[in-house]
Amino acid sequence: MYEMYAEPETSYGDITRYFTENEIQVYGKTLKRGFVAQLLRNPVYVQADMDIYEHFKAQGAKIESPPELFTGDYSCYLYQGREGEENILVIAPHKGRIPSALWLNVQHKLSQNTTFQNGRKCHNTWLAGKIKCGCCGYALVGLNAANGVTYMRCR
Repeated sequence: MYEMYAEPETSYGDITRYFTENEIQVYGKTLKRGFVAQLLRNPVYVQADMDIYEHFKAQGAKIESPPELFTGDYSCYLYQGREGEENILVIAPHKGRIPSALWLNVQHKLSQNTTFQNGRKCHNTWLAGKIKCGCCGYALVGLNAANGVTYMRCR
């Protein structure tokens, strides 16, 4: 999953389609896009080395484990604090599986994703957010032509 998402053109939809086509299930269910995002962000699979230590230090996380434990042998847990509280990072007792360079590459790509405000209403078309492109899975955009016709286009 991490290797797939690290590719520039791969989306959450591509990963879910791949898992569905190959009958790969997570907890006995088919994979959903929102869960893919959670899995990719979770550091529980990463080989926690000094690059990971520096990444979370720069993010403002409180790091409970000493830097000497960030050898890349084990993974780490990120306990997310409530609003206004800082996140806490600790070394986990299990081995990490995802190389830190790959995990950090995925985090960089995830940080480039745009999010939209909840409760926003689209005034251009009633189909906004309802239909997806058959090729890439992204939402279609309504474009108004000079002749008054609205065309749906993939970005």
